[in-house]
Amino acid sequence: MKGALPQLVEPGRRPVAMGPALHHDRREDFTVYQPAGFWLRYCALTLDGSLSTSIGVLIQMPFERPLEKMHAFGHDLRYFIVSVLIEALPVLLYFVFPTLLWGQTLGKKIVGIRVIRANCQPDLDPSAVILRETVGKLLSFILLLGGFIMAAFGERKRALHDHLAGTVVISYRER
Repeated sequence: MKGALPQLVEPGRRPVAMGPALHHDRREDFTVYQPAGFWLRYCALTLDGSLSTSIGVLIQMPFERPLEKMHAFGHDLRYFIVSVLIEALPVLLYFVFPTLLWGQTLGKKIVGIRVIRANCQPDLDPSAVILRETVGKLLSFILLLGGFIMAAFGERKRALHDHLAGTVVISYRER
C-alpha cells in the first residue's frame, strides 16, 4: 500500500481465530488483511440480494391491498410516497443498519468480507454508510454495473460506492 498506514494495535498482535471466520475487536490492525476481490464481493452481493428480497416481500405484503385501494381512488401522490418508503425499508433494515453496526451484512459475513474505512479504521461514519449503500450502489447499477466491475481492478479493489463513501472491503478468511 502507498504510504504508512496507522497502527491500531501493538506490533505482532494477530486476530483470534474463531471457527471459519475471525473475531475482530476495535484495537485490531486491519492493515494486515487483503482487499476483497471482485468474485468474493459478487458472491456476497448475490446472497444479500436473495435475503433482502425475501425481507422486502415480507414487509410489503401487508401493505399491498391498502396501496391498491389508494391508487384506485386517485391518491397518486400519497400512493407514490408510501410505496417509496415501503421499498426503502428493506434496504435500510438489511444493508444500512448491519453495515453501520458490524461492517457487514449477512452475505458478507458468510463470504468472509467486511467494510472498513479507507484509512483502515473499523468505525464507519453513518453518513458514509448511507451514501455507500443507497446512492453509491444505485449509481453502480445505473452505470450498467460498471461501478461494481471497478472492484475487479485497482490495487485496493474498490468499487464506485467505496470511492464515494471512503471505504474499502477486506477479506478476513483464513487462507
